[in-house]
Amino acid sequence: MNWIWTALAVMGAFAMGRSVIIWSFLTYAFGWWALIPLLLIGTNKHVLQRRIDTISNFNNYLVENTPTKGYKDFNTVDDLMGQLEKK
Repeated sequence: MNWIWTALAVMGAFAMGRSVIIWSFLTYAFGWWALIPLLLIGTNKHVLQRRIDTISNFNNYLVENTPTKGYKDFNTVDDLMGQLEKK
């Protein structure tokens, strides 16, 4: 059960802009009691905004650099399979 509380603390600390490592250790050491101060402290808006920006930038990087494969016009499955075969 302690692992479940630790996982909840990790998700809560990440969502609230707190240190994931510190809060996971505290929850592992003290149990679910460590979640009470985590909830009462509140969010760290600067860290949370920085995390959101980092995730957004990474998502934009993946969208821009993902190669798109265009297939020619096909009417049947055999036509499509013919395009997929290596030449």
